[in-house]
Amino acid sequence: TDARIEYYFETDIKARPTLNEDGSVDFFHLNAINHCNKGDVLARLFPEDPGEYGRNVMDEKIKPRDVRKRVLRYGRNIALSEDRLVLTAETVGHVTLVEDKVFVSNVFEVENVDNSTGNIEYDGSVKVNGNVCTNFSIKAKGNIEVSGVVEGAVLEAEGNIIIARGMN
Repeated sequence: TDARIEYYFETDIKARPTLNEDGSVDFFHLNAINHCNKGDVLARLFPEDPGEYGRNVMDEKIKPRDVRKRVLRYGRNIALSEDRLVLTAETVGHVTLVEDKVFVSNVFEVENVDNSTGNIEYDGSVKVNGNVCTNFSIKAKGNIEVSGVVEGAVLEAEGNIIIARGMN
């Protein structure tokens, strides 16, 4: 059998609104962040099984088919087990999969906080490269840094809040 990798987080993140118990839809909570804690198992590699030679009716050896090998690819804040089969998070943050490479970051970075991201609740720091739109909120256990404008929004941080271009 070919080698395979099993991921223990959502690998295909799509912003989906939250369905409330009464059947209504909350477009402010889009569930677009894969939170992880220190020590969480993120991925496991199941190695290839090359198989054994077989025999045909003429008692000749038959080679098994070629199998595909795989390796775990990863970025910062991730530990690889000694047997090279398990990836675990080394920090609290969010986990993403980009081109078969697993990343963990303790800074959540977005362009704008609007309908595309929804409200943000994050255990680390949040960096917004653009603006925070009206009626949206950011809650962070670290710092919040906004490069643009904050307009009619709620920002809560256990660290610092830095707004570069002002607020209304």
